[in-house]
Amino acid sequence: MQKRFNALFQQAEDNYKSLRLFQSFELELLSAQSLSELFDILLNKSLQHFDLSEVSLLILDPEGLVRELISNESQASDRIFFKDTVKAIQALYPDKAELTLGPVDLIKESEVFCSSTVSRVLVPLIRNGVLIGSFNLGSKKGLRFNASKAVDFLSHMGSIIAVCFESSIGQEKLQRLSLMDVLTKVKNRRGFKLNFEREIARASRSATPLSFLFMDIDLFKKINDEHGHQTGDRALRGIAEAIGSQLRTTDILARYGGEEFAVILPNCQPDDAELLAERIRLKVADLSLYNDENLVYKATISIGLSYWTPPDQNAVDVESVGKLLLSNADTALYQAKREGRNCVRKKLS
Repeated sequence: MQKRFNALFQQAEDNYKSLRLFQSFELELLSAQSLSELFDILLNKSLQHFDLSEVSLLILDPEGLVRELISNESQASDRIFFKDTVKAIQALYPDKAELTLGPVDLIKESEVFCSSTVSRVLVPLIRNGVLIGSFNLGSKKGLRFNASKAVDFLSHMGSIIAVCFESSIGQEKLQRLSLMDVLTKVKNRRGFKLNFEREIARASRSATPLSFLFMDIDLFKKINDEHGHQTGDRALRGIAEAIGSQLRTTDILARYGGEEFAVILPNCQPDDAELLAERIRLKVADLSLYNDENLVYKATISIGLSYWTPPDQNAVDVESVGKLLLSNADTALYQAKREGRNCVRKKLS
């Protein structure tokens, strides 16, 4: 009788500890302020929190939205596996999308677990009846996960993760919209400022060069006056698309204001930036734009180029560097205007 009592008492104590452990982890999940922070909690903090050997995520991402949202984040980990179809995630759950505990099946689960993992739990992430992902926890301890191990807590945690994931996606979408120019669908001035500061800091950390282009559509007021503001709006959209078509995936295009555009060129030497600027100038000059009467007219742009390379010391004043790059590019832009427009000029020091 005493042994049975002691066993029940020990079980109750273990359940209480598990409850506190999962509650504290769920509070961290619910406090995540962004998608990248949520992924950091799931992929990094959970390892220590639950004493795990490895953790991974399968995420349903048919349109590539999540990949796009975290593309510039350090949390874009090789432990996140994006899937285009629900079927690809269901391969982990051949019978039913439900909590699965026990030994690793390396034939079916080799993508998410390494060969040294012995015991695992697969936590399905389900929202509105749809399997949207799987949170996969692995341990090298053979008996770590079995049917008696906090099944209810793990299932509840899966529900919390799914809710947090959906909420974070919504927040990221709103954040992205707030940083986007409605007309041209490129970054707005606020988006430019955030990315500019980030890229200056990144260049400083990695000791890589940073080039910057400041552009202005020539005689844009004349376009509006002669063809109307709707035509001017179409010109802005068309020119933004033309500029974007010439950029690398790492380059950042923004509408700085009015008819001005800015391009941040990470890890780009001034000679390469000048060649790119010239390609952009020619692309815009070759662009056929249409007014409300469907008649073709042409537009050109003037471009100013500036460049910065990090000093040897680590400390960099991001704000001062940003002002220098903007000021130099602005000076070069107005030199281009004075010298006849539709050209590229640079100020590198």
